[in-house]
Amino acid sequence: MNKIILPLLAVMLSCVLCACSMQPVENSYSEIVDNIGVSEEQVKAQLKEWTGDYESALNSVAAGYEAGSLEFEEALINALGQAGYTAVDTDNQIDMVNYNRALKFIGAAEKGEEDELQIICVNTGGDCISFCFTTLSGGRVNVRREYFKNDNGNLAMSSDEEFEAYTWKYTDEGYLFFEEYHMPGYDGAKSNTAIRVLPLNKALRELNRKYILPVGYGLNNLFCVEWNGEDFGEIDFYDLFDKFYPVVYKTPRSILESTSMYFLSGSAQHPVAPYAASDNLEEVKLYQIPSDEFEGVICRFLEIKSDELRKYTIYNSDGDFYEYRPRGLYDAEPPVCPFPEVIDCAENDDGTITLTVRAVYPYKNAAEALRHEVVIRRIQDGSFRFISNHILSKSYDGAAPWRVERIVGGE
Repeated sequence: MNKIILPLLAVMLSCVLCACSMQPVENSYSEIVDNIGVSEEQVKAQLKEWTGDYESALNSVAAGYEAGSLEFEEALINALGQAGYTAVDTDNQIDMVNYNRALKFIGAAEKGEEDELQIICVNTGGDCISFCFTTLSGGRVNVRREYFKNDNGNLAMSSDEEFEAYTWKYTDEGYLFFEEYHMPGYDGAKSNTAIRVLPLNKALRELNRKYILPVGYGLNNLFCVEWNGEDFGEIDFYDLFDKFYPVVYKTPRSILESTSMYFLSGSAQHPVAPYAASDNLEEVKLYQIPSDEFEGVICRFLEIKSDELRKYTIYNSDGDFYEYRPRGLYDAEPPVCPFPEVIDCAENDDGTITLTVRAVYPYKNAAEALRHEVVIRRIQDGSFRFISNHILSKSYDGAAPWRVERIVGGE
C-alpha cells in the first residue's frame, strides 16, 4: 500500500518550482511596509511609475512580435532594459538586462550595506513578477514579491507578499537563490526561487533549446542515467515514447514544441493521444501498440535496433505489439525537477557533438545538482539522434531524487 500512496502524497504536497514561478500568497501594503521603513504612499508611487513604464514597453513590442513567443519575451526584456530596469524571464532562458545592478546589490547584501534592487521577471505572455529587495541589518534581505497579469497591455496585480529571505545564496555559476521560511510540517506551496544573473553564451542557449531542454529531467531518465549505443542501461523507453510521440505524430500537445518551461522540463503529466490514462483513477488501462508505431517513435531519436529495444520493454511476439501502460495517479511525478543548462559544446571527429550540461535545481537551491555529457548525431535533413549520456558528477546518491519510477504492465 505504501508503494502506491507515497508517490500520490508527493504530488499532492508539492508545487511548481520553475525558476521564478511560484504560487502567490495574498497580502496588503499596509501589512508589508513596516519591515523596510517606507510608507504605503511611497510603495504605491513606485508601483505606478514602473508599471507605467512596463505597459509602455509592452505596447511598444506588441505590434512587432507574436505574444507568447520567445522573441516577444526577449524584446520586452530589452525594452525594459533600455528604460533602466533590471529584468529577466521567468524561465532563465534570456540574459538578464542591467545585471550589474543585481551584482551590486548582492555585494552590498553580503557586506551588510544599505541598498535596494528591483528585478522584473517576465513570461512569454507578458505577465510578470516584480521582486523588490532591500538589505536589512546583519546581512539579511527583505523581499517584496508582486504578481501581475497582462490584461490587453495593462498590468493588473493579482497578489503580493513580503518576507525576509530565509535562504539567500549567490553561486559561482551566476545564480541567485532565495526562499521564504516555512514552519516544519508546512505542506503548502514552496517558494524556492532561482534567477540567473550572469549572461550565458547565446549559442549554448540555442543548443539547449534545440536538443536538451525539450526532453529535460522530468518524467524520463534519459539524461539521469549512464548509457550508450552498446548498453542502454536503465533508460525507461516508455517515458521516452511519451516524450517523442507528439513530435513524430505532431499532436497538439507536442512537448518538444512547447514554449513553457513547465512543460519543457517535463513536470506535467503528459497524456499521449491516443494512449491516455483512464478517467477512472483506479482503473489500470493497458494498450497494445503496434511494433512499427512504437519503434518508429523511439528510433526517431535513438539509434537502437528493434531486437535490442524489445529487451527493455514488454513485447508480444505473437501479436507483434508492445504492451503500454500510461502514467497515472500512482506514478505521477511532483513538479519539482531541475532544468538543464548547456555550458559547453565540443565537435567530435566522427561528426557528432558532445554537449556538457548541468541540472539547475531550484527546489534544493542548487546551481548544479547533476553534470553530464550528451553525445548527439546531427542528420543532414535537420533531424538528430541521441548517441549516449555520461554522468560526470551529481550532488545526490542513487537515483534522481525528483524521479518517480513508472509502473509497468499490471503492477
